[in-house]
Amino acid sequence: MPVPDNLQNIPGYFQKSGQFYYILIDQQGLCIKANHLFQALIATSSSDLQSILIKNFLSANDGIKYLQTAAFCFANPASSRNINLNITGATISKTIKWEFSVITGSDDAIQLICGIGVEETSFKNIAAKPEENSEKTTERNLSQELVEQEVHKQKQITQATIDGQEKERQQIGKELHDNINQHLTTTRLYLEVAKEKASGELKEMIELSHKNLVSIINEIRNLSQSLVPPTLGDLGLVESIQDLCDSLKRVHTFKIDFIYRYFNEQLLPDNLKLMLFRITQEQVNNIIRHAEADKMQIWLQLDAEHITLTIIDNGKGFNPATTKKGQGFNNIANRTALFNGKAEIEAMPGKGCSLTVVIPVS
Repeated sequence: MPVPDNLQNIPGYFQKSGQFYYILIDQQGLCIKANHLFQALIATSSSDLQSILIKNFLSANDGIKYLQTAAFCFANPASSRNINLNITGATISKTIKWEFSVITGSDDAIQLICGIGVEETSFKNIAAKPEENSEKTTERNLSQELVEQEVHKQKQITQATIDGQEKERQQIGKELHDNINQHLTTTRLYLEVAKEKASGELKEMIELSHKNLVSIINEIRNLSQSLVPPTLGDLGLVESIQDLCDSLKRVHTFKIDFIYRYFNEQLLPDNLKLMLFRITQEQVNNIIRHAEADKMQIWLQLDAEHITLTIIDNGKGFNPATTKKGQGFNNIANRTALFNGKAEIEAMPGKGCSLTVVIPVS
């Protein structure tokens, strides 16, 4: 599958950098694109680069290290990993400290490994030449500033996306509750009147239709409440999660425990409470759809430094190294990153799954 041009773009700063190496690698280990500094190291042009495997520049041990790192990044697209690799070029070999992460196309169908590296010797020779070090310090500061700007921009995009999703949820939930469900309720009343006047086989058909319609009304009511949780603003985060657990207990057979020790939600802003509620909803739905679990625990804790949300199930589990994380986890990771937090999944086949979200208290 061809790699879209927008995925091959190298940020202008890294394209021209004299310190930072930048490379894009596909899932087969084929080099897609690299900046001038990396091309100079391996003495290869941009056009020739696209027919070369990254392992050609690595020792056997470093090749294994890269494959393990790439597998981790593809399995955890919201995370990154740092390793040292010895890159052997045409006439020189250099130890480079790399940070590898995954970039994804708009349809999630294509993923590339993005590597940003700097020579290990750059960290060892800081005091060698004051003038040179001053230039390098300026370059590093500029790089850090660009990274911070990109992170801030990404957070703004994520927040705008989440705000749009919440607005759409509210509109759909209100339409379901105020319009569609009202029409269905009226139809149910007509069926009740018709049932009283009917007899025989016709009455049985009306009774069955009435039963199905009542079930549909209840499903739409539950859907409307999940889209626009009425308790979050009135009762708060803890009571809203408890209400979610209680509603699940009424329609599912598994056991749900909600533990919230030492949790004072008055200290939290409303958007953070909504984020924690949505993450809980998302993971609970994942468990219902995929885990085949009969027990679930939700832990919500707050200390002087962190807010911790942990959701554990005893379902069939999975292997995180070989299972691609879906859009559900990406949504959780993006919401968590918005508050400078981290989301981690621990799972094992036959041993269930544990999601932990940790957010620093500002």
